[in-house]
Amino acid sequence: MTSTNPEREQTMAASPISTPAPPGMHLGTHKEIAKLIDPTAEEAYWRENYESRPYVTGGTAFNEYRTAYRYGIDAYAMHEGRSFEQAEPELVSGWDLAKGLSSLTWDDARHATRDAWQHVSDSVEHA
Repeated sequence: MTSTNPEREQTMAASPISTPAPPGMHLGTHKEIAKLIDPTAEEAYWRENYESRPYVTGGTAFNEYRTAYRYGIDAYAMHEGRSFEQAEPELVSGWDLAKGLSSLTWDDARHATRDAWQHVSDSVEHA
């Protein structure tokens, strides 16, 4: 899924990483978990490591997966106490709104979203 549109790449790079909350997510809840998550550090981690993930097609720009990673980070905080599998039906229904300029379908974004969820979960559990 390599983007061949330089304008799109520029727009995606400049857009904020935040994603709107999907149905079922309640913004403003789980503030204690959110305080333990550093979105800037998480983005830096994924920017550095995304190419090593088995679901990433070679040559695909980070920005194509960026929103999916952020979606997983935000979703973990919003769905405190639930597993990814328990939250997934709501994540699926919210992806089209949250994905912004990403061309990833949920089937493609799911892996990155789950990876980010797990990475944040591991970090919070060890905090």
